[in-house]
Amino acid sequence: MSKRRAGDEARKEYDMSKRPWLGRCSGHLAESDMSNKPLLARCSGRSAKRPAQQRKQHLYLVVDDWERGYSIYRVRHDDFDSDAGLEAGTASLVVRVEAQHANSRSFAAHGAKIFAMNPSESSTGIPVFDTETLGMTVCPCPDSRGDCGSTPFYASVGGKLLSFASPFLDVLGPEPLPTENTWSWTSVSPPPPFSSTLICGYAVHPDNRTIFVSVKNIVSYPGRLACTFTFDMERFEWTRLGDWLLPFKGRAYYDHDLDAWVGLCLHKEGVGRVCCCDVPPSTGCTTMPSWKLGVDVLFDKDKRHVGAKLVYIGDSRFCLVESRLPKDDDYYPRLRSVKMTSFVLKYGKKGELKVYSQRTYGSMSYQIAHEGFDLGTDPVAFWILTHSRRPPPTEGQVTRVIGFVRAELDGSVTESAWRTMELRTSNCLQLRLTLANRMGPTRDVARTTLCYRAGRYGQLTPLVIDLPIGNERINLVVLRHNTPVDNQLRYPDLDAPAV
Repeated sequence: MSKRRAGDEARKEYDMSKRPWLGRCSGHLAESDMSNKPLLARCSGRSAKRPAQQRKQHLYLVVDDWERGYSIYRVRHDDFDSDAGLEAGTASLVVRVEAQHANSRSFAAHGAKIFAMNPSESSTGIPVFDTETLGMTVCPCPDSRGDCGSTPFYASVGGKLLSFASPFLDVLGPEPLPTENTWSWTSVSPPPPFSSTLICGYAVHPDNRTIFVSVKNIVSYPGRLACTFTFDMERFEWTRLGDWLLPFKGRAYYDHDLDAWVGLCLHKEGVGRVCCCDVPPSTGCTTMPSWKLGVDVLFDKDKRHVGAKLVYIGDSRFCLVESRLPKDDDYYPRLRSVKMTSFVLKYGKKGELKVYSQRTYGSMSYQIAHEGFDLGTDPVAFWILTHSRRPPPTEGQVTRVIGFVRAELDGSVTESAWRTMELRTSNCLQLRLTLANRMGPTRDVARTTLCYRAGRYGQLTPLVIDLPIGNERINLVVLRHNTPVDNQLRYPDLDAPAV
């Protein structure tokens, strides 16, 4: 081998040694003088392949079929991919939430959680359902607790939840860690120059911090019946853009492939159809962006139509949730039928907005359990993406060969002294105990440092976290504490920002 090639190999092995191991330290020694050697809390770098964390998607329906509040049903994402369609009864009940009736609009989705913003009078806070853990928790109430006499408006943007129920405007910050304080709301003043009841449509800008809000019949500006505003979730500032409206009824969603906002059409000529609109700059525009009406009619607004809501699944795929009165419900208007239709939107050859892969599923029927209900209420539905809990690794995923050798006081290693053992765990503490047993009667698990060495010329890297998931062989050098080579080791900075 040439000197140049040997030098390249040495540099390659040296560079590999600088890559720290990922993991989490799962144990502590009872007696140790390693107080000056920190444990890793977060580390970046190359790790062995780990089974991908699966993400699950579900449609959640909030239904007022319970005397004391509302029921939350879940429809699996796999059911929408089934060619057979969604059978009646596939929606499964996951939880019931105590809340005041006739206020189904007072539910908001924020991340993987569903908030019942108008709780029962006896509740100390807002009931929150976590779709990942299937657990319930309580969030403090904002200033607009309860029914303020106006239709509330909620929007989840950039990890924050906006709550606007005239005249109160509050923003919920990120969820704190379990060991820290509870959630907190920030009151924003002055309030916007319009009532939350007048909001007819809104959309979140792709910058994930700006909300476009359209308002009808506004009276704060004489002679102007319609306006569109933006709200900056970072600066908490409202800006009036102009005397025009977004063409959407309710929420619109940004789709990357269409490069447009998509929502149900607000205008009379577009009832039952979707429409799309160009996305203006986050700084706004004084004139209405160009928009186009979809070709297909998704529902008829006849006498049995109660309301409809569009939810975004992803990748140009949407789900229309329509609430209707059953045909045999002429004399008992508490019965409801929820119809779910999933479809894909694409541009046609002439640029028209068309529906593809449309599927209609069986309806879910229920009965309203109280008298104070709103005949014109749209269904409450959320499409939520959750992260499934990764199961602990199996023995087959972590069994590996460990090469180990004790270093001299100066850090040198006798290459012929390498020994091997089989380890069937990724636990760092168990590794230390096993090595101590293998190295003979002079072992002292509390006064040794384990270092990873990537190749003969590799720099020693302290191993203070669990091993990565995988079966690759790892070579470890065992150092005695307070030796020259041990004192020269470099440890990661715990205060460094995460990458």
